[in-house]
Amino acid sequence: MTFEVPSLRLEGGRYYTGRLAAAVTRSKKARTYYVEAHVVGDIESYVESSRADAIRTAQARGRYDGVRDMRVVTRLSRGPKPAVYWRDRQGVMGRIALTEATADERMTWYTEGPAGVEPLWLWLNEMGLPFQPHSWNNVFTAANQRCRAVLDPDREHRLDPHRSRAPYATPHSCRHIVSA
Repeated sequence: MTFEVPSLRLEGGRYYTGRLAAAVTRSKKARTYYVEAHVVGDIESYVESSRADAIRTAQARGRYDGVRDMRVVTRLSRGPKPAVYWRDRQGVMGRIALTEATADERMTWYTEGPAGVEPLWLWLNEMGLPFQPHSWNNVFTAANQRCRAVLDPDREHRLDPHRSRAPYATPHSCRHIVSA
């Protein structure tokens, strides 16, 4: 969620921490994560550029008008047990503890932006809609194939993973990347 990403602070620091709710992890256990400051900056750049552009385009094309299960977040409480308060398209009000909200529920959360409703889900597709978590596998598969086609033009190298010059990555492998 956009409101769960750590934001850069003026005093700086090399790492920032965030918290993943148990409901959105595979193990169903809450996790603290650490992210380098430059990555937080990269995410902020994405939010202000590509993401904002996708939202503007979606608003102009009326894409959010057709979202059936939209819940507009009206309030987010803070403290040891934060809760999300929302209203749906029929005006029904609801509340859920942030730690209990699943990924599917979170993808229904929107906010009133300056030009209309917009998703609170951080990662959006080209249409300005929440990017499904399982879709990252397809993104990595396509990227791996493009790398292979460029870096291993010889068919013989493409077929033998030990002779390949192309990198291979998965969403899970990105958890282990450490920059120098």
